This record gives sequence, structure tokens and C-alpha cells, in this order.
Amino acid sequence: MASIRDLAACFCAASVMCGAFSLLAGKTLEKSFKYILALIFLSITVSAVTNFEFSLKIPTSVSVSTRNESIINMSKYQAEYLTGELLKQNGINFKKIEASANKLKDGGIVINEIKIIDATETDRAREIILKSGICETVKVE
Repeated sequence: MASIRDLAACFCAASVMCGAFSLLAGKTLEKSFKYILALIFLSITVSAVTNFEFSLKIPTSVSVSTRNESIINMSKYQAEYLTGELLKQNGINFKKIEASANKLKDGGIVINEIKIIDATETDRAREIILKSGICETVKVE
């Protein structure tokens, strides 16, 4: 409760200080002074928020399996994105692209398969992806 009271007091003090400086500056420096006051108010607010203590426990560590899943998912997304862009550049329309990936024992990631759903030119799409080297297995449905 004391933290909330301190945070509110900091906001009020910053507001009063900014208002007082604004009155002292007058019209001549109004525009540039507003930017300076905004920065001062922002820095005071950030300072107050960073010193604010939360009672909620937030996990700070991520398990290895969660990290591995995130890396694999990112690799799959990149493969799907690159495949989609490659097909678009070659004038091939499609509905969806799905990639599957695995993490190797040495830490590397391999894209096992790319599935292209509802491609307009199935053979050409397969050929383009295989030539690109994104993966070795392409399914076009």
C-alpha cells in the first residue's frame, strides 16, 4: 500500500513541478519547453514505476524445453515466411504454408518438411522450394 501511495505522490509532484515550470517559461519558450517538461515528467514517472514493488511473483527463468520450443517455432515461422515470399515472387498463389522442424543433438535446427496447401502450380511450386534449399521434402496439396 505504501508503494501505491509513493507512486501517486510522485505523479502529483511531477505534475505540479511541470505546471510551475510551464508558468515560469511563458509563451516565448512554450513549444520547446513542453518537450523538455514531457521528458522530465516521463523520467520521473519511469523512475517511480521502476521503484514500484509488485507483490505478484513473475517467473524469471525459462525452462530449456520452453526455450527449445520457442526456437523451433521461430525457425518454422521463418521457413513458412520465406517459402511464401518465394512463391509470391514467382507468381504462385497458395492458401497456406506449414513447416515442420526439429532440433538436432548438436543444437542445430533442421526444417524437415514444408507443406503448401492449395497452390496454383503444384509442380512448379515444389521445384522452386527444392531449388531454394529451404528443405528437402515438399508436399503440395
